[in-house]
Amino acid sequence: MTTNEQSPTAADAGQPERPKDPLAVFRRFPTGLVVFLGLIGAGGVALFLANNAKEVVARCGNEVMVAGDICETRSRRSFNTTTWTYEERLAFAEAQNQGAIVAGLVVVLIAVIAIAAVVTRWRRDVAVANQLASQEAPLTAFADSTGVGTGFLTLVAGLLGGFGAFLAVGASGSKGSPVVGLVLGGLMLVAALGVLWVGRPKGCTLVWAYPSAVRVVTESRVHDVPWQDMQYLATLGKDRSEWLSWAGRKSSLGIQDKEFFAVMQRTINGAAAASVRQRFEAGETIDFGDVKVSSSAIVLKKKQFPVSDIRGITVMRDKNGTYYEFRDQQIKVAGSVGVQTVANSDVLFDLLAKRLNITFLNN
Repeated sequence: MTTNEQSPTAADAGQPERPKDPLAVFRRFPTGLVVFLGLIGAGGVALFLANNAKEVVARCGNEVMVAGDICETRSRRSFNTTTWTYEERLAFAEAQNQGAIVAGLVVVLIAVIAIAAVVTRWRRDVAVANQLASQEAPLTAFADSTGVGTGFLTLVAGLLGGFGAFLAVGASGSKGSPVVGLVLGGLMLVAALGVLWVGRPKGCTLVWAYPSAVRVVTESRVHDVPWQDMQYLATLGKDRSEWLSWAGRKSSLGIQDKEFFAVMQRTINGAAAASVRQRFEAGETIDFGDVKVSSSAIVLKKKQFPVSDIRGITVMRDKNGTYYEFRDQQIKVAGSVGVQTVANSDVLFDLLAKRLNITFLNN
């Protein structure tokens, strides 16, 4: 969900006012996400109950074995034949069943951890909302609730953890050494924990624009960022994606409100342009994401070029994305960067054109 406060310019133009309480997004309990996580946990409970009440029997293929029977199985890959006694097949079936029981418990545990993390994050967001409720109203605002990524990655973690537990526990009943099953199962359990950590709830996002600074809330933390440190990033085209970030931050915030982003882009351009001119004249290297510029050099990702080596820029599109290609004096590609990795592109290209005589070339 997105909530955007109306800017004074739009209000003066007679446009309808939008909701004026973006903090409501922070206070709203994430019912849908909790229900989805609960369904994942319910699946684990069902797996546990179904196998806990299951009568375990020894089978050879689809045939039920009795004491004294011998079973021969053939590997699909090597076509080697393995001989099993009744007791070995029964132990194998019991281990597989126990593995399914533990798998169900692991899925339940992962779902419970995720639900607890979501509720904890929501409580922190509510505390932040209460803290900011008495603050001065911003010129314009953006608020966004998150959770889709948490739900999906929790499901992935549940599948990895459940199958890993099944392999690790079920390996005890296999013919020969259980090491392979234990190692694979252990690796999948570790991967499940990693996915669960990556998908941990980040909470709601809030961007409040004031005349002097921008107040940003991410992961229940409040950041006050000067306008000259703010950065915007965007893809090209009609259906472009847009993000905000700031100097020193590695990740970015997705912005779904194009009107709000346009206001932020214009204001950042004005603030950043003045700061960039001063820093450039002072001989500093200015960070534009994957492009860094000084009066003597241009750095594309980690590759540095003297300014005199770069003649111009072209835009290239292929199935993998859209890129800015920096061309040398022979119009050959010296280096390229993804469009969406270039921060404050308007300010960058204005600086390159006016101070370094590097402009866009005809393709």
